[in-house]
Amino acid sequence: DLGSLDDGQAGVCVSLNRDWNHASEPLVEGEWSQAFTIITQGRRGETECAFRLKVLSCLSSPLSLRLFNTSLHELHGHTVPHDCWERIFKAAGPIEEHTDPTLFFDGLIDLDTQLELFQLNLNWLKKASLAVLEREEWELFLVHVHFIYWAHHMFHGAIDPRHPHYDPDAAPVWEEHLLTAYRMVDDLVAAVDEAVGPDSNVVVVGDHGQDLHHTTFRINAWLEQRKYLYWNGDGSVDWNRTRMYAA
Repeated sequence: DLGSLDDGQAGVCVSLNRDWNHASEPLVEGEWSQAFTIITQGRRGETECAFRLKVLSCLSSPLSLRLFNTSLHELHGHTVPHDCWERIFKAAGPIEEHTDPTLFFDGLIDLDTQLELFQLNLNWLKKASLAVLEREEWELFLVHVHFIYWAHHMFHGAIDPRHPHYDPDAAPVWEEHLLTAYRMVDDLVAAVDEAVGPDSNVVVVGDHGQDLHHTTFRINAWLEQRKYLYWNGDGSVDWNRTRMYAA
C-alpha cells in the first residue's frame, strides 16, 4: 500500500497477505524492511525463505514506486547436524549473503544500495561467526567474505591510472568506496580476533589478487556475428550449420 505520512512524505506499508493488520510499519524512500518470510520452492521442495525490501523511490503524486528485493535464502537445512544451524539461526537470523553487483552495473540499483548489501552481509557474517565461536566447540574456524572481490570489480578500474576511463579527480572518491569495503572486513576480523582470544592463531588470506581488466573478447560471440557459428534454441551448438567453435 502506498500512502502519505503525517509530514506529507510518501510511505510504503508491506504485507504478505491481504490483511492490513499484518502490514509493516511505513517505509520511506531509502529505508530497508525487516526480513520477511514466505513459503516457496527451495532445493528440496516447499520451504520457508526470507528476503528484505528496500524502497528505492516512492512518490504519491504522481504515483510512482520502485522496490528492490534481496535474494531468497532458505531458513533451514544449512548444517549437519541440523541443530547446529538452528542455534546459529537463532543468534544471527536469516542469511544475508547475495552481494553480486550485476544490478548496480546495469543501473538498476545505486551505489548506496550496493554498499548496504555489503553491510547486511557483513553484519550477518559477524553474528554467525560469534554464534559459532562463543557457543560451539570448534578447533578450526573459517569465514569467507566475498564482497571484497565484488568491490574490486566495481572500483578497481577507477583507481588504476592504466585504465582508459581513469579520472584522477574522481579516483580518490572511488578509492574511498573501496576502503569502505575493506573497513567492513576489518570489523569482522576484529570481532573474530576478540572472540577467539589471545591463545588462537588468526590468519587473514585472499584467494587471489586483483589487477586491471579492460576488455573481454568472447570468441564464440565473434564467430556467431560472422556466421561461422550457429546455436540451437536450447543453447547447444547447431553442428549442421556451424563451421567454427571455440571449446
